[in-house]
Amino acid sequence: MSAGAGSVRWRGAIDCKRWDNGYVYRHYGPWVWGSATSTVWCDLGANVIAGYYIVG
Repeated sequence: MSAGAGSVRWRGAIDCKRWDNGYVYRHYGPWVWGSATSTVWCDLGANVIAGYYIVG
């Protein structure tokens, strides 16, 4: 995930859903500044169902 330029600290987060049992969980990327990229992913065997920007 990438955000616009600036001096805002933020992180990406995604909700993941497992294929085998339907369990939904959230993974977080690292905190970054401005237009840097916060990388986050689901485990093998799961799909991304929602994505978020968290400002902090």
